[in-house]
Amino acid sequence: MAITIDFNIFWPGQEDLETQCTEFIEGTIGTPDKTTILKEDESDDESGYSVLFYYENFSIDSFSNWDELYDFANETELYAIVYDHKTHIRKGYWYDEDSEWIEQEVGEQDSYLSNI
Repeated sequence: MAITIDFNIFWPGQEDLETQCTEFIEGTIGTPDKTTILKEDESDDESGYSVLFYYENFSIDSFSNWDELYDFANETELYAIVYDHKTHIRKGYWYDEDSEWIEQEVGEQDSYLSNI
């Protein structure tokens, strides 16, 4: 049982927003077991990036902070994705698309699995 919460997309110069995101996650859910920065293009200093928060004691079914994530993603204009490592299901909220959580079976996601 484990999930990764993925907030994206950040751009260079948005360190204050990244800090705000980390403080929100830790204050709402608790300290993650691991936090990772994942750049879209490692060779490009101007590349967008995600901040991944890994929690080994949650699943999508046991996670209960959907409303808080939704509100924070809307307020900060970040995408929020929760990926379940056991079921390979993700629930995503894209603030500029549908105003609801979308659940998808996506299979194993190397970008999440290699960062835990």
